[in-house]
Amino acid sequence: MGNRSRFLNHSCLPNAHLHPILVRGEFRVGVVLGRGILAREEITIRYEKSTSEEDLGTECLCGEEECGGWLRG
Repeated sequence: MGNRSRFLNHSCLPNAHLHPILVRGEFRVGVVLGRGILAREEITIRYEKSTSEEDLGTECLCGEEECGGWLRG
């Protein structure tokens, strides 16, 4: 089931990032937009990028010109 964050998808050029916040003594994760977005525009974050060949897990299909090619497995 999960929460609404399950709808956040990856992009190598994201329009948002995750930011830890403290709410009533408990840490939560907030989604912070890095720029204005259009109505119905997908909100994207950058998943952790792979840094070595041994760590390659999932091919990145974001389609951005700056695409890193692989996400950490």
